[in-house]
Amino acid sequence: MMNSLAAARDALLAIHLIAAALWVGGMYYAVMVLRPALAQLEAAKRVQLHMQTLQRFFRLVWHIMPIMFVSGWLMVFGVWGGFATVPLSINVMQGIAVVMAGVFLYVFFGPWQRVRRAIRPTAEQLDGVRRLVIVNLVLGVGAIVAGAIGHSW
Repeated sequence: MMNSLAAARDALLAIHLIAAALWVGGMYYAVMVLRPALAQLEAAKRVQLHMQTLQRFFRLVWHIMPIMFVSGWLMVFGVWGGFATVPLSINVMQGIAVVMAGVFLYVFFGPWQRVRRAIRPTAEQLDGVRRLVIVNLVLGVGAIVAGAIGHSW
């Protein structure tokens, strides 16, 4: 019985960490790798490639975000017995995750939709999206640090 509980806990943690790596790593890639590389392209191609990349990344986040919340909550209730007994670091991590989800929803339904609907999207419009992705990247790193500092199985 204990081995199956430990295996389930470990599987949930692995799923949770993979999802975090994809979300935060994807933001890091978009800001620190893709955007500087796009500077080598002419403006029209740069905007189109950036839009295609963000569209795919945002689709990925729509799947990853619920997986992260569900796997986290399953660990909270399955391992610790509920929110009242989790370490403070887990509550901090979850709080940051809720803010990140809010920022993502704002980016997706606000600036991103304006870029998508624009007849000729501009680099300036994409910069608005990029700035909010940077905010979420910083929050994501904070969530990872919070989870790692208080991690105690």
